[in-house]
Amino acid sequence: MNEQDTQDLEAGQALFQEKLSGIYAEVLKQNLVSAASQNSDAAKSRVEQLKESRKRLAARATEMADEILNLHQLCASSMIERYAGKKDQPDISAQLSALPAAECEQGIVIQAAAQIAEHLLPKAEIEEIRASADFAAAQASALREVAADRLKTTHELIAGAAEHEGEITYDPARTISGVLQAQAHQLDVLVGNQRRTAHEREQDYLRIQREKATRI
Repeated sequence: MNEQDTQDLEAGQALFQEKLSGIYAEVLKQNLVSAASQNSDAAKSRVEQLKESRKRLAARATEMADEILNLHQLCASSMIERYAGKKDQPDISAQLSALPAAECEQGIVIQAAAQIAEHLLPKAEIEEIRASADFAAAQASALREVAADRLKTTHELIAGAAEHEGEITYDPARTISGVLQAQAHQLDVLVGNQRRTAHEREQDYLRIQREKATRI
């Protein structure tokens, strides 16, 4: 292959990829695909929000533990000295009043973090997987429709050309339509795997909840 042939091949491949990219971009704009994409993004965002909340709650629980420990130590030390007969001890009424509120907040923070870890995050991750599967399924369906329309047009053109030139053969797998169909098939496989994963994780979650219920 000479340099000109190489350049022509590269140009043809670039044009082929450009057409594919244009089709993918149009597919993503379709109502059903766009809606599925937004749902998938929202589900992913919810998982990230819950992870961030869990992280911050864990940090706050650590802070509260230190604050409560310091309050206990300060109050205990002051009372020890006061009951030992030492005068002029600092007023700890504010610290004593703050203790119940701090302990209450710590308990709620711990409870909230546990709720995220045990319930909210597992459910959100399952929904994220399902939303991703729905998005992939919508893309596969749209790509398959585009491929079918293009193949219909191609067959009509080839039929017309065959009347003029005689028998014409081509490899559908090497066409844009063939690539679109292959991509749709890959997405179908992905959808199956994701939905199976979501089902398995949901069953695991439900099993854990049943086991907890039996221990209560």
